[in-house]
Amino acid sequence: MEAVPTTPFLSPAAVAFPICLKASMSRRDLRAALLVCLSLFAVAPAVAQAEVAYPAYSFTDSIGVNVHLADPGTPYYNASDLSRAMTQVNGPSGAAKVQMLLAALGVKHIRNDLCPTTRSAYCAKALALTRKLYADNGIKSLDAYYSTEKPSLTALPGHAEIDKELALAADPANVNAIDGLEGTNEVDFKKLTDWAGKISDQQAYVQQQIATKYPQLAGKTLLNPSIASAAGANTLAAWKGSSVFPSWDSSPIGAVNAHAYFFRNTPEAAISNPDGGCVKGQPNWLACSNEIAPGKPIWMTETGYTSAINTTEGVSQVAQGTYLLRDLLENARLKAQTGQGWDRTYIYELLDSRSGLGCSPSLLCSFDRESGFGLVKANYGVKPAYLDLQRLMSVLGDPSKSTTAASLDLSVAPADQNTVRRLLFRQGDGSYVLALWRPVSVFTPSKVSWTGVSSGRDIPEGTAPNTTADATITLPSAMTATVYRPGTSAAPIDTQAASTTHTVTVHGDVVLVKLK
Repeated sequence: MEAVPTTPFLSPAAVAFPICLKASMSRRDLRAALLVCLSLFAVAPAVAQAEVAYPAYSFTDSIGVNVHLADPGTPYYNASDLSRAMTQVNGPSGAAKVQMLLAALGVKHIRNDLCPTTRSAYCAKALALTRKLYADNGIKSLDAYYSTEKPSLTALPGHAEIDKELALAADPANVNAIDGLEGTNEVDFKKLTDWAGKISDQQAYVQQQIATKYPQLAGKTLLNPSIASAAGANTLAAWKGSSVFPSWDSSPIGAVNAHAYFFRNTPEAAISNPDGGCVKGQPNWLACSNEIAPGKPIWMTETGYTSAINTTEGVSQVAQGTYLLRDLLENARLKAQTGQGWDRTYIYELLDSRSGLGCSPSLLCSFDRESGFGLVKANYGVKPAYLDLQRLMSVLGDPSKSTTAASLDLSVAPADQNTVRRLLFRQGDGSYVLALWRPVSVFTPSKVSWTGVSSGRDIPEGTAPNTTADATITLPSAMTATVYRPGTSAAPIDTQAASTTHTVTVHGDVVLVKLK
């Protein structure tokens, strides 16, 4: 995502008040000076001010989604007739369904393995699909040069194995479809000894091989192995080397690679965590990222919510969609308004990964966290989260692909972003889109007791804390306003004639106001 200049949110009164105070101080009476200036500005009406308009294309181009194209026995591949039968799959194969779903969704980035040797029998088909996604839909893949999901792994691959993976990425048939390279997945969660030293060695080897043997990969973004905990970030940042392994060197890193899951917390509370540090629990990932590689862009390669409603992390499918959109927008809001945020976000994941007997009867899936992270069900039925994201991408879609930052003199009342969050976008045709949402909880978690399980449930709109608020938008000149609510419809929910003021009802789910 392209960096944009930030604009301080200072009203004219805030600028003029010190000037008034300085002039009035010639009377050498501080109390009198204060009374004079307060009387002038206390009754001054709210005035529109310059608000950063974030390039819409920079935002939509920052969104990716995780896939597992080489995993047999999952909906991504459907290796057996039994698997297809149990997930009630009809028509095209899993691979064809994946391509159709990604094309319709509108994202241009996926995250996938470079096909580890443990699944080598499926590499060819997975790589063929990766190439086809790029050729037909312009979708590029972030690939791990080695990855495994085995939590008991006690050894990392040696240089020879890594070299095979780099050769695969550098192959002329694959290289254009690959956007970046990362190392072992969630290495801090593996049962490894001296893992920080081992991945430091891996990283140094990868850098050397790209410089000397695979120059085709020099333009790819190199990421550290993904870190999934504050403790992992602390350990990696503190690694100073040993007689066997080199110290951690962040200089070759093109972007910091981290994973953030918020359980049932709202994205705003988690992303803007007030503790300000990289600490156990819900870490501030800006702080953790600056520990791993100070000043580098941040690629959050996994984040999301599971709709396995009866797990400790589970929310409803409706809440999953609401929170995911707010997750993406909160990232961009921080980037636009503070200069620090996540430059790319990969949602975990496209499809529910459990299928077949693992979810028969389907009730069992509600107790399995891995069964619910998908935007799409295992039988390829889309969830609200898929539709919500598709509609958001559609409204913000920008054929001209402009990445030019701009500003617009406007005000939003209430101005308090703890009441109404806002983020202004600019599209290539010169129009603006103002995203508005309430940073409130929309889901009540399940409760487990000796008497049974009380399933979680959505909080009805209008019921505390999921209440609405009217927001008044004041513009420098008359503009039309077309209002969209991606969580309910692809079509506009309201159109307002050209005016310098518009009033919009803001919900716990995102509202988009297109201004022209």
